[in-house]
Amino acid sequence: MKKLFFLFVFCIILGLFLTTGCKCPEVETQCCFSQPKYNSGWINITSLTDLFLTINHNLSGLGYSNVDNYVIDLQYKDLSGNITHYDYGASVQQYSGAWWSNLNANTITVGWRSHHINGVQISAIRVRIWVYE
Repeated sequence: MKKLFFLFVFCIILGLFLTTGCKCPEVETQCCFSQPKYNSGWINITSLTDLFLTINHNLSGLGYSNVDNYVIDLQYKDLSGNITHYDYGASVQQYSGAWWSNLNANTITVGWRSHHINGVQISAIRVRIWVYE
């Protein structure tokens, strides 16, 4: 239930980023979803021995220093290339999952309990950050 609540809140917040007046290739009167201000791209974690990684996003250098206006999207991929969001925030009972922490205007730390989430080996992570004003 907690995961569904966070997913619902995340969808509401992402709704803030629907913009009017953008040019959609299909229909110009439709609203488009904005691009994130930061996208780490897929980072391969299979060879990492640590269970955390600090990523430099440097959004303060672009004039976005108020982290209260950041919306974070963390995703992970399995070895087959499937994108998953299972155990987002981590699961103590299963000793699996991934999360982000220590967000500031220049960096974010991503952590995971193991390279296996619910029996699936995680091979890559991606962090995207949207900023609203």
